[in-house]
Amino acid sequence: MALAGEEAVVRIAADPASGDSFNPVAEATPQKTWEQIGFPLPPAPKVKTARTAVSAEVPRNWVLAESGPDDPPMIQFRFPAPLDNYAGEVKSGRGEFSFAENRMVKGAQGFVEIDTLGNITMGEPRLDEAITGSMMLYAKKFPTARFDIEKISGDDQPIAYGRLSPAFVAGNFRLKGKSIPLTSMTQIEPVMGDDGRPRLLVSGAFKIDLRTFDIEGADGPAPARHMLLFDLNLILKER
Repeated sequence: MALAGEEAVVRIAADPASGDSFNPVAEATPQKTWEQIGFPLPPAPKVKTARTAVSAEVPRNWVLAESGPDDPPMIQFRFPAPLDNYAGEVKSGRGEFSFAENRMVKGAQGFVEIDTLGNITMGEPRLDEAITGSMMLYAKKFPTARFDIEKISGDDQPIAYGRLSPAFVAGNFRLKGKSIPLTSMTQIEPVMGDDGRPRLLVSGAFKIDLRTFDIEGADGPAPARHMLLFDLNLILKER
């Protein structure tokens, strides 16, 4: 192979006009469309428009909705590098969120609760069995994990369609029968769904030290093996 490559280089260097073995295409070659050769292009995406004006009032009360097939997982979790190959997701849960009458972020209330026994997966049955077992989540004894908002602050502007509202959320996180204070930088955005009904998108991130809950963690170096990172992509519908 090396000799053949060397011979090709010598040949091209000796006759640069010979090109690099591409066959020229005559200008008279007929041109055909994708449809004519049997590969029609897919239809253009439909333009989606909200049925409700963006000036409409945002609902006050919300409940957690199921994520659609094209939506990101409700909650994703992973260990930091170099152990970030250990990752999983929460498939579903239940939760509520409500604003005060002024629709400000400050004063909002809510919670998210997850069934640890049946709604957490790492994509492999063996790993799912390990993570829900007695050495980790001990889901049979502690079947739920929950976060309750205790205080939330924003930018002193009401929630509105077409606007992303930052929020600093502080609350109580409960896992394996133990509770710890937890904070998260979060973003809240009301949008109109494909069905013309309002949705509330809540995204954020937080981390926990697994040693707090007597969980051994992943195989690997410290401190990465003890830290679990979470990404939230919650979708709520009007209650």
